[in-house]
Amino acid sequence: RGDTYFPTTGAYLGFINSLAHADMVGVNPEVAHEHMAGLNITHAVAQAWEAGKLFHIDLNDQVIGRYDQDFRFASANPKAAFFLVKFLEDVGYDNPRHFDAHAYRTEDNEGVKDFARGCMRNYLVLKDKALCWNADAEIQEILTEISSARPGVPTVEKFRESHAKELLGYRFDREQIGMRRLPYERLDQLTMDGSTPAGSYGNTYNPSEAPLNQPCWFCQAHALLRTNCLLPLMWEKCTEFTWRADTLCSAPASSSPTFSGFSPSASTSLAKSEQAETIS
Repeated sequence: RGDTYFPTTGAYLGFINSLAHADMVGVNPEVAHEHMAGLNITHAVAQAWEAGKLFHIDLNDQVIGRYDQDFRFASANPKAAFFLVKFLEDVGYDNPRHFDAHAYRTEDNEGVKDFARGCMRNYLVLKDKALCWNADAEIQEILTEISSARPGVPTVEKFRESHAKELLGYRFDREQIGMRRLPYERLDQLTMDGSTPAGSYGNTYNPSEAPLNQPCWFCQAHALLRTNCLLPLMWEKCTEFTWRADTLCSAPASSSPTFSGFSPSASTSLAKSEQAETIS
């Protein structure tokens, strides 16, 4: 959209190291922003994680190369969303997961609630599928084959200066490298078989489809609180919210706050519960 001096997560990671107090500064990658630039969001997030700078993340979706669309999470690029969720869950990311997105502009208030549920449901479905992907015997067999040592190929390891110098002087034997196939086609097809909504493995998690006055207090909080808190902004269907995935719908109903509508006391109760965090 413009000539930005720091256009990507990687650019900021380089800039942060030049600061006097670099330990205080991290990054907040956004799915749509990386996709706008045609980049791989999982790679950007992994770089930030390895650098110890993944302080926050904005989850949404985007058609690559378009304007800043901010679609419902996983609605445009489900495979990219799958690998992002898989990475976050595999490494144990425990900071906020924030949906910087909005419903289609054709929607009414009920449609905004559908959108909010959809963002959370898509994350949880993909989280469940990632667990199944990790446990799938054929997938793990292929990964073992792909990652095992190969003649003519140097080992892959974390960066160190001596290894970088070794790589610069390494003589690659193309014919020797090509003698063993890497079955990425099969691996990708197995991933597609299970990472899409109709996939064969996963999706054992079944989010409640109950109305907002039913016991699922977490869904009540995020669909209802955000709708009522943002009434001045409803004309543009803005429904940003944050949650911690490992606490979704896990608290017993007897210990959970009740949400029948927005009030300051209900908002305070939610914040004190430390089960979820909302951002206005």
